[in-house]
Amino acid sequence: MTTLHKNFEKLKEDLNSTYKNLAQNQNSLINFDDNLINNYFIWDQNIVDFETSSNTQNLELKGFKPKIDEKNFSENLVLLKMRPSIDLSLCYRLFHNPQIHHEFRSQINFDNNFKIEPHKIFDDFEKARLLCRVNDIYLGIALNLLNKIEQDISSVSSSNLDLIVVGEIYRQQILPQTKIFIDSLVNNLDPKIYQNILNLVNYIDDQKTYSKLVKSIIEELLFDDQTQNTNSENNPKFDDDKKSPDQQNFGAKTVEHEQLALNQESEETLIQSQDISREQGIEIENLDQSNSSSSKINDVTEDKNKIEFVNSYQIYTNQFDEIIYPKNFIKKSELELLRRQLDLKISKLNSISKKMSLKLKRKLLSKKNNYFDIDASFGVLNRKRYANLVISPMIEDIWINIRNHEYNDTALTILLDNSGSMRGNPIVMSALACQIIAEILEKFSIKTEIIGFTTSDWRGGRVRKLWEMAGRKKNPGRLNELRHIIYKSFNQSFKKAKVNLGLMLKEGILKENIDGEALLFARSRLMQQTQKRKILMVISDGTPVDDSTASANDSDILTHHLKHVINIIEKQGKIEIIGVGIGHSTDDFYKNSIAIKSLDELGDVMIDKIINVL
Repeated sequence: MTTLHKNFEKLKEDLNSTYKNLAQNQNSLINFDDNLINNYFIWDQNIVDFETSSNTQNLELKGFKPKIDEKNFSENLVLLKMRPSIDLSLCYRLFHNPQIHHEFRSQINFDNNFKIEPHKIFDDFEKARLLCRVNDIYLGIALNLLNKIEQDISSVSSSNLDLIVVGEIYRQQILPQTKIFIDSLVNNLDPKIYQNILNLVNYIDDQKTYSKLVKSIIEELLFDDQTQNTNSENNPKFDDDKKSPDQQNFGAKTVEHEQLALNQESEETLIQSQDISREQGIEIENLDQSNSSSSKINDVTEDKNKIEFVNSYQIYTNQFDEIIYPKNFIKKSELELLRRQLDLKISKLNSISKKMSLKLKRKLLSKKNNYFDIDASFGVLNRKRYANLVISPMIEDIWINIRNHEYNDTALTILLDNSGSMRGNPIVMSALACQIIAEILEKFSIKTEIIGFTTSDWRGGRVRKLWEMAGRKKNPGRLNELRHIIYKSFNQSFKKAKVNLGLMLKEGILKENIDGEALLFARSRLMQQTQKRKILMVISDGTPVDDSTASANDSDILTHHLKHVINIIEKQGKIEIIGVGIGHSTDDFYKNSIAIKSLDELGDVMIDKIINVL
């Protein structure tokens, strides 16, 4: 054996010894494989032979074997070539459960007509999980693998979405070419799927939950692939260049939902669209436009506690609508970071904040908790009126009563527009005003709720894809997925809810706004409160906007619906409704409304309005 071969054998022995110690198992063996291709993006769970022995403690790790007949043998150079494959093998050895992986991998069913390779994508996401997992124990191994990714990035494909997870964990460590590739993936990806992939970061330590979520993401990709194929087959003139970015790229829909959409009849779709309104104590009157008889789905009763929609307003489907609580929506550490960012922005408005707080406190204190009702027709005798009683024995207004102010029996909902146009200073000022109002009113026993409203996706998301697959029925009604955000509930102390306001600064949370249904949602929660007075304050910077709904229906459908909802709420008189317009007039919508031109006025205006109605 030549000296070169002896040196190489010694190197292999040293590596075996090192990795046995790292794996904490002296039975682990590295098999340096001549057939193993030296490329990170080709490696998967097969890099470890879990079937070597019935005893899973005896595992064979595969390592890349470089050529050793080079003229200038360099131990460091050989190590650089051998280390990454062994590092990844060790990750599988330490953190990978092959039974869990096989269980979820086998559940992904598909035919050969798809452009993507679902099983490979599933394997790649697991590999990304292991790379992120090793960061907590062996940072050196993680850096070796990140360097290997940078070397092999030219061989990567657009289906390597797993790199988004790696990029999220290793923001500071990823190298330039890898970062460029990840950025291009994100820019061309459906925002809904992007958020789902980011959510995987929360489950790096939980292979079972992580695998379940990856399976769901892959089903969304399969759905999108099938949707594009269906569009191409059904419409030969289908022009990809004219599609929206969300339609051009990956979808956001599960296979089960797809099957539901294909099987449901148009009447069932209309009946389904009523579910959310029934939950809110609302009856809907809709006309099935696809039915020539135009029969009503529901007869509208005359119960004054219920609100009927105008005939032209429908909901195509509400199955994707969601109610979210910030602490459950994103990772706790991220929410706390966003709250700190909000605090920094609010600190620059310190003088405005103090002025608003003092103003609200003084006005509430000036009313005190109770007052004297003088000249009453019954109650306690007013001693100052004894003389009047002698002169006129039949006099009645000589009584006095101690009464509590009604604001002690009041519930207030602040409904905040979370559309994209609120990004920046408007949302910061709104958060500041909500914080001051909720914090102070709580001290005066006034129950307060803060709700944000937006959509889960741009341009209709999964709802629009369902509609397109079903044949693009005319006038489908609301064609997007709603998102209601509960920043603070009535029964939650502001101290616990304070961190939730940070979600307003999360990138991508502010999308489109469908005001009418947001008011119905807020109204339904407010009506459940037992307080005598109920006040709903709506903060918005414009009229309802949802491109998907407007493009498939009458362009004014959302505006008309909002006016109708407000009109009914105001007529019923059970809820006092106030509209505050940021930069635009709300007089066309609300009887009690005000518009502000400067953001500095927002807090004062909200406080004045609240004081006036208390």
